[in-house]
Amino acid sequence: MEDLIYKEHNYRMKKLNAIEVMSIGTQMNFDDYDKTKRFYELLLENMEVEIENKWLPVKEKNQNVYWPNGIENDMNALKALTEYCMKYFKEVFPKSNELNSKRK
Repeated sequence: MEDLIYKEHNYRMKKLNAIEVMSIGTQMNFDDYDKTKRFYELLLENMEVEIENKWLPVKEKNQNVYWPNGIENDMNALKALTEYCMKYFKEVFPKSNELNSKRK
């Protein structure tokens, strides 16, 4: 999947194994505030942004530190990152289903 370019920064999903992808999916419950909040935190913790030729997590795990600074208050940026993540998950899950059907 191609990187997302938003306001002159490159974003990408970090490499995730199937267990990590499925675990993130278990947090997707938009009727439960805490699970929804955790879902978005997990997305940001598993995305990377390129800053000064280094790939950093968009959100530091278990901390209130975001890269680039202030992105947590930019609704348009968060919307773009979320849409990018959803495209990533749509690509990952069909590939998993395809591999599983070939094993039968």
